[in-house]
Amino acid sequence: MALCDSNYCFIWVDIGAYGKDSDSGVFKESTLYKKLTERSLDIPDATPIITENKEGKLPYVIVADEAFAMMENLMRPYGGKTLSHGKKYSTIG
Repeated sequence: MALCDSNYCFIWVDIGAYGKDSDSGVFKESTLYKKLTERSLDIPDATPIITENKEGKLPYVIVADEAFAMMENLMRPYGGKTLSHGKKYSTIG
């Protein structure tokens, strides 16, 4: 399992799990998961944004695939190929 930054450079890897183990199970036993849940990573606070006269805050997130459960700083894309306009282009509010 590996994590890359926005320049596709590896910034974290976890090697050594058995192939029969699920991705989510391996993740929950990893140091990255522990640091995310303990909030001990150096992730900036959510950033305030304003769109169409609406205010909100967006957290910094790690983008993962459908095998992972969503967390405050971990999100996954909507599943499926036939997404509604709202799911393809999510907006705050």
